[in-house]
Amino acid sequence: MKHSIGIVPYINMRAYSLMSPPAGCNLIQLSPQQMVQAFKNNTITAAAVPIGGLDELKGRYRFLSSFGISARDRIDSVLLFSNRPFNQLRADCKVALSGESATSNRLLQLLLGYEVGFDNLPYFTLPNEQADATLIIGDTALQRLHHAPTPHVIDLAQLWWEQHNLPFVFARWIINPDASATLKQSLSNWL
Repeated sequence: MKHSIGIVPYINMRAYSLMSPPAGCNLIQLSPQQMVQAFKNNTITAAAVPIGGLDELKGRYRFLSSFGISARDRIDSVLLFSNRPFNQLRADCKVALSGESATSNRLLQLLLGYEVGFDNLPYFTLPNEQADATLIIGDTALQRLHHAPTPHVIDLAQLWWEQHNLPFVFARWIINPDASATLKQSLSNWL
């Protein structure tokens, strides 16, 4: 039986897609949001799952060692493109959240709450709606950064680092709790 391993199709995980998967495994590329659903449906056995989705999977996973995706300082792949400065994104504004990442959406909400107050947060819209600012992640954020200038571009990982002097953890590698010890070791060695 082949085990499916979920990876995001972004440049920060490209190295995994270039390597051969562990014996008996195949790789499936999914957005962070899709990763949670695939794990929930038992479509994948292991994955780098966004922190924002772990609550939905309570009791259905074990951490795979200490592996994950975290960031210290600027990463250019979790970006808020805004027509206004960050500290002016208040209740009278609209901010479009990412359709790909619950973790990045929560990070933005936390950072804005610390900046403007949790009782003064902007109205959060769905992706692709008209907004004063738009959260874009992954390779799309990297491309837009270089090809579609915006007055204010805020790197959320960098802002978190500046405010807390701590890295931000976006995802953790998890595995189905029923997976064999051999598979767990094989995946840990691969990572």
